[in-house]
Amino acid sequence: MPPRPVTEWPDRPVTRSEIQTDLDPIDAIDPLPLDDTVVGVWGVTQGQIQRRSIPEEVPEAAIVDFVLETPTEYRMYSYVQHDRTTQWVTYEAEEKRTEGGDKFETTLQEYTLLAGDTDISRVE
Repeated sequence: MPPRPVTEWPDRPVTRSEIQTDLDPIDAIDPLPLDDTVVGVWGVTQGQIQRRSIPEEVPEAAIVDFVLETPTEYRMYSYVQHDRTTQWVTYEAEEKRTEGGDKFETTLQEYTLLAGDTDISRVE
């Protein structure tokens, strides 16, 4: 499934200063409307992945990818060029304990758990 724009998210990347890691994951990132099934919030910065399709003015410390972990699935969100504008998009959710879910767990080795908890065996 192609990415879909997420209109209720901010029109910019999120900064680490906006994340309150000591709060419940649903409340940890004020600009993001998260539902009550989210148990973990993972993120990666522009500096970690060096996405070329993002305007140069996006700071390297800005979080440009999120993965929201629920008890049953992973939901990915990316700040990318889409429909001739830079915006947040979402992709098809991947169920845990499937081939797609296993790929997400491998991807998350490069991400930071920003808030909440995870059932992935590797956590820093």
